[in-house]
Amino acid sequence: SMVDPSSKDEVTHFLIQPFDGTYVCAVKFPFKYVHHMLGGEEMLFDLLADPSESRNLIRDPRSGAALRELRHELQSFRLYERAVEENRIWPFAEPGG
Repeated sequence: SMVDPSSKDEVTHFLIQPFDGTYVCAVKFPFKYVHHMLGGEEMLFDLLADPSESRNLIRDPRSGAALRELRHELQSFRLYERAVEENRIWPFAEPGG
């Protein structure tokens, strides 16, 4: 996996694979959430316990909180990405300026 397990990074990283955006991923260690944009399939992996990503935890109730958080993070990222594509990002203006 591309995530360094020794890092305590709380940042969510986003991946789009391949470049046509068929798969979009949100990684917040130790979890990686993958959404297939064309078929709707979802996958959730615990990168610490399963670095080869062979056990999909999407239906594991113990992973519910991580799944909800990463779904939300990915949805927010996609909304931001769309806003950028549609040129709906406005420059920040200082109050009173």
